[in-house]
Amino acid sequence: RRHWSADENNNEEATSKTKTTPGAWTLTTLDNGMVSEEKWTIIDAMDDLSWCVLHYSGAARRAGQSYVGALLCTSDGQWPESCRSGEGLERIRKAFEKCDLELWELFGGSTEQSYMWSKKFTNWAEENPPPLDRIGDISITSWRKKERERALKEQES
Repeated sequence: RRHWSADENNNEEATSKTKTTPGAWTLTTLDNGMVSEEKWTIIDAMDDLSWCVLHYSGAARRAGQSYVGALLCTSDGQWPESCRSGEGLERIRKAFEKCDLELWELFGGSTEQSYMWSKKFTNWAEENPPPLDRIGDISITSWRKKERERALKEQES
């Protein structure tokens, strides 16, 4: 199989220059004038993609800061039902071990519940899904301005 990050023209020279690696990517962000660069890697994922463990390491070089971490990602933010014990739990534990983390170091929950998402929040999130429509070739600032103006017009009518 070919990974989505592979060079379209199968040009080995171009691929080696861009250094694409399946399951790994680099994200950069600009936050208050500071550029952060993060390297993300898929550590493990269930075959049906019901969960995955991602590792990241990043740095804000100008600030002299670096950080690492890992995430257990599921569609609902809850610990996967099939991984509360047995082989599934052990598989997730081993994935975090590859990130030099123990399960007791995780923030936000346990195999029993998520501390990140209260019932109040999950109810709100279900009623207010994120807007996933494409915004086109405009900046996020322009898009937000347009959305504010639209909301004001709705309030006036």
